[in-house]
Amino acid sequence: KEQLEKSPRLRFDQQYFKLGQIEKGKPVTTELTVKNTGKTDLKINNISSGCQCVYYRISKSTIAPKDSATLELIYKPYVIGN
Repeated sequence: KEQLEKSPRLRFDQQYFKLGQIEKGKPVTTELTVKNTGKTDLKINNISSGCQCVYYRISKSTIAPKDSATLELIYKPYVIGN
């Protein structure tokens, strides 16, 4: 329990977001704020998704306690699904 209390904690400024109308082949982006509400540095080394159509950029990969970073998610639709 002591280790858990000292660990970093990830918090997003929003849980859901709408991408709006999506056209095949046109990337859609959204930005989220990632905050570290824990007591030690939060290190983001990789973000993955269930498809190979989501990419990301983050303003900084190490987020100090009480600090935040901007996470940009890029969705690149190549095939229109059902």
